[in-house]
Order: sequence, then C-alpha cells, then structure tokens
Amino acid sequence: MAARNVIDAMGKERRFNGVKLEWGFDQFIPLEAFNDASNGYLVDDTCVFVAELDERRQESQVFSAGDHKWKIVLYPMGNGCGDGDHLSLFLAFEDSTLEAIKVYARYTLRIFDQVGAKHKSFQDSNWFLTPESSWGWPRFVSLSEFNEPETGFLVNDVCVVEAEVAVLGISTAM
Repeated sequence: MAARNVIDAMGKERRFNGVKLEWGFDQFIPLEAFNDASNGYLVDDTCVFVAELDERRQESQVFSAGDHKWKIVLYPMGNGCGDGDHLSLFLAFEDSTLEAIKVYARYTLRIFDQVGAKHKSFQDSNWFLTPESSWGWPRFVSLSEFNEPETGFLVNDVCVVEAEVAVLGISTAM
C-alpha cells in the first residue's frame, strides 16, 4: 500500500501507510454534548459519520451489536463481481480477539436517499466466524444509479449507510 498524506481537520498533515491506517482524535466532542439530543449528533440511537469516497475501501468505526463488535465496509468502486460498475457494501465481524467462536446474525445494510424518503436495503442471515469475516453484497447498487442526482444516494460527495444487526446465535468450541 502506498503512503498517502492528508490534512486533518486541525490543519495538521497526517501520513497513512501500511503501518498507520487510521488517525483520529482521543476526544472529538465531549460525551455529554454528543448524547444531548438538542445538539442533533445522536438521534434515535443513530449517529451519522462521513467518509471520503476516494479510496478502494472505506470502513466505519467499530460499533457494538449483540455484545459483539462490527463494522461496515464499503467499496466505492466495487469489489468482486461488482468491481468497476457497482458500489459494494459488507458487514464485517470484528471480534478478532475471540477464538473459535461463530456468531449467527440477521443483518440489514442500507444506503439512504438524502433527498427523498427512500432507501435501498438488503437483508440476510449468516454465520460470522473469527477472526474477521464479512458478508454483504458486491453489487449493492450500480454506480450509475448511485451517482444519479435524483436517487439522492450521493449528495455533496456524502452517502449515508446503516447496518442493523441482530445476533441470533453463538457457537463456541467445546
């Protein structure tokens, strides 16, 4: 992986490479302000974050669902059979510290129409194995549909995605 220099929100140059894949802030906003509904950061237990869609792979922050860790993985230019003509979207199991565990989960991945009230979503159920496994759709939405202004999926270079995860079963080695 080639190194990439970027300027962060504070104006400081950061270098991403094979060793340092992420940069961030220990505290971007006080927790009290984040949880205060009147500020609008957290609405109905949902927080929206933005990722620049200029790389091959984008990942959400790790989040918890059903006492396990997950993340959303998005390929803006496709992956696998969707490479080059579709946006690909996956749910990844991130409990890599657990050994010999399988988690059966029902999940919905969704991309929102930011202009109207529509969205595109797919639902499935699968076993997620440690360490790190993922399931999803390499052909989630065609790039032509995704980039069409009328669909509202991409507005000012921002798309909004969501994962709904329900853990239905857990299997551990005896």
